[in-house]
Amino acid sequence: MICGGCGAENSEDALFCARCGEDLSVEKGGGGGGARGESPLDADALTAGEVVDAHPDSRNVLPRPPSAGSRPAITCAPPYHGPYATPRADGLCVAGMVLGVMGLTLFWIPFLSVPCGILGIVLGSIGIKNVQEEPQNRTGQVLGVVGVVTGTLAVLAGTAMFILYVVAFVNW
Repeated sequence: MICGGCGAENSEDALFCARCGEDLSVEKGGGGGGARGESPLDADALTAGEVVDAHPDSRNVLPRPPSAGSRPAITCAPPYHGPYATPRADGLCVAGMVLGVMGLTLFWIPFLSVPCGILGIVLGSIGIKNVQEEPQNRTGQVLGVVGVVTGTLAVLAGTAMFILYVVAFVNW
């Protein structure tokens, strides 16, 4: 059987053209006009299960069936997330915030709150400077600001509690 699409010779029992994948069942149907250019909508010539084109210019082009030994190609690609890694929070900003909050919550123990507050101020300030130098690679400037503010409050509250303890001890 000769393919109407590419002119290749195919076996008589072939459903698709071996070269181009053209549907050969329309040409084998016997009715329906046979050739592609003719209208296949002749009601007397149609038989059950025959493939019919609704428009004479339309083509039933089906994909070529896979050969017996071939594997399907993998068309799935991993998701693309861009060439750069996402920025991460600066560790010094996080450490400054943790120490500042810890010093503020332990204000009633001056020997813990004052050193934690000072470390919170120092680490938060260094972290803010690091974020400002590399804004494309680091984030967390707000955490550094929270560390500086809570560290300052921790130092003030710890100093006030130390003064209260000294005054209470002297008056005792």
